Amino acid sequence: MVKGLRISKRIVEEILRDYPETRSSDKKLFLKVLERFGLTLTDEQKRKFLQIPISYESVRRSRQKIQNEEGKYRPSERVIKAREQERKAVSEAVLSEEEKWRRFSEMCL
Repeated sequence: MVKGLRISKRIVEEILRDYPETRSSDKKLFLKVLERFGLTLTDEQKRKFLQIPISYESVRRSRQKIQNEEGKYRPSERVIKAREQERKAVSEAVLSEEEKWRRFSEMCL
């Protein structure tokens, strides 16, 4: 997961740098990410995608709220375990970054 975040950040940064139109539209940005991974849409499919009135993020957040807060329509145990492992890996990465900064700050004092 942490490695995936680094790869994602690199790809997103490259796309934002190379395609200024993606800087103001998450949907255009997401289309370019999909293209980077080999998904090619026709101009008509792109037009329809850009007209969808909800975002990928709002779908993800809605799913998360329904499953986590309301306890409905839970994912498989395998997915629950994988999500927990990802959460722990991200937490550990963040903590290790915070620890690095704490140590650096202490050295500067």
